[in-house]
Amino acid sequence: MRTEFIDILIIGGGQAGLAMSHMLKQRGCLSIVVERNRIAERWRMRGPAA
Repeated sequence: MRTEFIDILIIGGGQAGLAMSHMLKQRGCLSIVVERNRIAERWRMRGPAA
């Protein structure tokens, strides 16, 4: 079994969680996003933009 270490755990894969993950990656921090359902589920449910 392989063990990996991360710097930060982000709970919630909505807009804020994904934005934080992106910013951390740009700064060289290892992070993981956990979400109860699919990542960005709310965006997928909204339908096409008006």
